[in-house]
Amino acid sequence: MGAKFGEPLIPTGSNARASLKRMKENGDRRNTYLHEARHSAYLKYDHERMDPKLRLSISTLLHYYPEKEEPDDSGFDPATPIFMMVGSQRSGSNWLRTMLSEREDLAGPHPPHILRDFFPILDKFGDLEKEENLEILVDHVCTFVESNQVQWLDKHGRPVKFDRQRVLDVAISTVNIMRTVHKDEDINQKYYLIAIFDEIMNINAIALDKRTWICKSMGNSKYHDMFLLFYGEERLRYIYLVRDPRDVSMSFMKTPVGDCHYYSIIKKWTNLQGHALHVLSVSEDLVHQVRYENLLQSNEKTMKGINDFMGKRKFGKGKCAYVLYFALLIRERYDLRPQ
Repeated sequence: MGAKFGEPLIPTGSNARASLKRMKENGDRRNTYLHEARHSAYLKYDHERMDPKLRLSISTLLHYYPEKEEPDDSGFDPATPIFMMVGSQRSGSNWLRTMLSEREDLAGPHPPHILRDFFPILDKFGDLEKEENLEILVDHVCTFVESNQVQWLDKHGRPVKFDRQRVLDVAISTVNIMRTVHKDEDINQKYYLIAIFDEIMNINAIALDKRTWICKSMGNSKYHDMFLLFYGEERLRYIYLVRDPRDVSMSFMKTPVGDCHYYSIIKKWTNLQGHALHVLSVSEDLVHQVRYENLLQSNEKTMKGINDFMGKRKFGKGKCAYVLYFALLIRERYDLRPQ
């Protein structure tokens, strides 16, 4: 992988031979993906009419998320809805996250804040259409999450480590497929970061043997339009957690970090509520609203409402034949079945 965390972002001339070697290794690896997927039920298209980049992208995703005809060691299901907890901090979000993590099918790690912290500096990584620049971004994000102040652990209590090559491959393939499916949309370089974030959350869910995940980065409602395009209405869901802003302010005043003045606290709270309310106004069916006060006073009833919104729990390892969402869209829209 490219430069490690803290090293210069731009590769130097001395890396030229290493870059050529890496390009050859990447080419060999991708040929393997194509070979593995040749008999896949999801790739029974007219290969002569399919764009080579598109074919490679679908093959790469099937390499990491193969068809499952029998139960295996992972309960993860990439077709299941994912959840974003939004609103404001100091609203009981960590309490709710830990309660939801007790579900047998839901991973709720300490928030990674990938989008919040990397979108403002994304241009520092240069042109992400160049693979060497994207490699550096992937390595920085993976190292950032691996260094989270609350370490992510797998089901055996070991630190979760991320396969940089896997994250890179999946990010490239996902963006390539999105550009085919959503030809009329501007699938810009920001979607690489969305894809990296998604794969990191997926890997963590797999490490915990959970079917899906929830992210408690409370400001993620800012990115609703991008999420909607990336996940679609079939998979995107929100838990909107609200608390009396006066209590939020008092709680913030007692913390050793963050804003410590009522004006700045309420200003940030108002901004976050504005983003969350926008999601509620345009995609009401995707949002379940929860009041912190109800969690305190009627915990069992409130948690039942949340669990009903999230769907029936799925226990153990059932048969999981993952139908690649983007591949099906391509099949339907571009009629690439053999003639």
